[in-house]
Amino acid sequence: MVRKLVGFSLATAGGLLLVGSVFGADRVKEYGQTGQRIIQEKLDEAAGTGTKLEVLKTHVQQLDAEVAHLRRDVTTRQVELDAARARVTEDEASIERQKKVLAHAADLLDEGKDVYEIAGHRYARAVVEDDARAKLEACTAAESAVGDERKIVQVREKTLEVAKQLLERASKRRTELASLVHTLEARLSQLKAKKELAAALDTTAISPEVQGELARAEKLVKEIEQKIDTEDRLVDERLARKDVAAGTIDYDKKAEPSNEDTARAIRAHLAGPAKTVELH
Repeated sequence: MVRKLVGFSLATAGGLLLVGSVFGADRVKEYGQTGQRIIQEKLDEAAGTGTKLEVLKTHVQQLDAEVAHLRRDVTTRQVELDAARARVTEDEASIERQKKVLAHAADLLDEGKDVYEIAGHRYARAVVEDDARAKLEACTAAESAVGDERKIVQVREKTLEVAKQLLERASKRRTELASLVHTLEARLSQLKAKKELAAALDTTAISPEVQGELARAEKLVKEIEQKIDTEDRLVDERLARKDVAAGTIDYDKKAEPSNEDTARAIRAHLAGPAKTVELH
């Protein structure tokens, strides 16, 4: 499998050199990305589930860049649309001003004069007619141009709408894929735990190393118990020699007389028998 992949990579590199000499750097980059993707797909086929999940996470990160690109595209098209609308609004205002001038010129021409005085200057009728005709042609041309601008605005509005739809779908898909990645990670962790449990259940015998450790621990426990028993027996013997109850109570043994009772008995003995007094 590895030899096939290496061979495929070399073939792809040779093909890129040939394409670069014919189509240029941009095509080389495009074909290079395509070849890298194909190689990655071959590697994915030979990889395990965990590796494929990591590849999926990489794709999600790449989708982040695509979403950012679409968002910038929407912003650019929005700016272009706003500029086109502003031009239409400005042209329409200019046309309205031209129409007012043409209406005023038509009113003057309707007067039928041979000479007109306008803004302190005298103009022959023919001059006024030529000027009015030129203004009419300019207004007509401006109206035609603003009509084309309106069509451009409509096209840009549709383009912006499509760009927004693409951005919305890409963002939604990116969110869904990110959620799916988290779900797959949780499932993969659960599967790993199950495999570990199954392996533990399949392993019924204790390894020799563990058995040796357990035997040493049990031996140490017995040694400690024997030492405790020996020391406890020695302490009981010492207490027995001092007539101290070794862990038991002798309820039949009488208490020794206290020092106070002994002193009283000595004084009574020294005093002699008590004298009796006869009463007559």
